[in-house]
Amino acid sequence: MGVLDFMKRSGFAYVTDEGAAAIAPVAVTLAEYEDFPAHAAAAQYVLDRINR
Repeated sequence: MGVLDFMKRSGFAYVTDEGAAAIAPVAVTLAEYEDFPAHAAAAQYVLDRINR
């Protein structure tokens, strides 16, 4: 066992506006179904920002 076993690792991905527009509606629906209102709001925010 070492230090890396206790470290949190995070990853980041880049999504184009076109990609976000394609997946955001599904993300909103899924987040609402799973009762994650903040996740739904974040996905909706991204969708609204793209559609301005």
